[in-house]
Amino acid sequence: MIGSKEVLVIGMIILTGITVGWVYVHKYRSNDPFQDEGILTKDMKKPVVWVYLNNSDVNSRSWFDFMARSSRVINLPFLNLCYESIVKHTKGHYRVEVITGLSDLAARLGGWDQLPEPLQNPDSFVREPEMNWIRAAVLAKFGGFWVSPSTIWLQDMPIAPKDKVLFFGTNTDDTYATNNSVPALDVIWSPKPAHPVWTAWEAAVKERLNFRTGGSEFRHDERRDFAETLRKFSGDIQVVRLPEIARKGAPRKRIQLEDLLENSGSATTAFQIPKKGLYVPIPLAELLQRESFGWFLRMSEDQILESDMVISHLFRAAVK
Repeated sequence: MIGSKEVLVIGMIILTGITVGWVYVHKYRSNDPFQDEGILTKDMKKPVVWVYLNNSDVNSRSWFDFMARSSRVINLPFLNLCYESIVKHTKGHYRVEVITGLSDLAARLGGWDQLPEPLQNPDSFVREPEMNWIRAAVLAKFGGFWVSPSTIWLQDMPIAPKDKVLFFGTNTDDTYATNNSVPALDVIWSPKPAHPVWTAWEAAVKERLNFRTGGSEFRHDERRDFAETLRKFSGDIQVVRLPEIARKGAPRKRIQLEDLLENSGSATTAFQIPKKGLYVPIPLAELLQRESFGWFLRMSEDQILESDMVISHLFRAAVK
């Protein structure tokens, strides 16, 4: 017969097994994100950082294809590093949403009829006049941050004000900046959906696109739109120059591609990085147009990170 001591020992073994099993299952479930019942709504209340990927240009799937196998998939490895820096430095207070071309944009805005007539085709080309509307439409519909996909974020994005539309930096089309320079449009903050600044901006640009007769690509309408918006809503707008690292030296000359792509011992040999500087914009349109920098567009992420270019030092500091 089994004595009381044996029963006690067996009971302790069973109890220990149940306890260990419960602890293991609890730990497994806590580490498994798919066990979270709120996984689909997690962080959905956070303000959104909008990143638009312009896939309207046709490119080759691989650089050695010579356009034999063309696609609309963006084949620019350095943008992956930019995106990694954006996610890393915004995840504390924001969530990142990527809009992949016009089809995705139409779905988010409620259908193709919500877009201007020239953009009601997934294969339409998107240049600055069209991007001017896309930017305004997204901020008018949803609010949040608009961030260019070709920005390198070096520090965490701070909490934005709830009562002001924020513009940052200075327009890099100007060689030298002044106190009256128009701000850049790489990073913009809208505190809420349907903000009057963006509803008015979106309506004006949409009408211009629907009835344009040509030539708008050369007028830089976004500058006029900002000036008009500032005149109407000056109390709702704030321009912050410092977070953007796009100027160098006392003359405030713009940082050029040559500065970013030169070989150096560190990122500070070409220009100084302020302690409060948050991000470095890369002039993507200029980079794509200048054939002399095609070698950089073909570099892989690993090649960029292992290089001694200024931009490589920036990427390593951003994603480390």
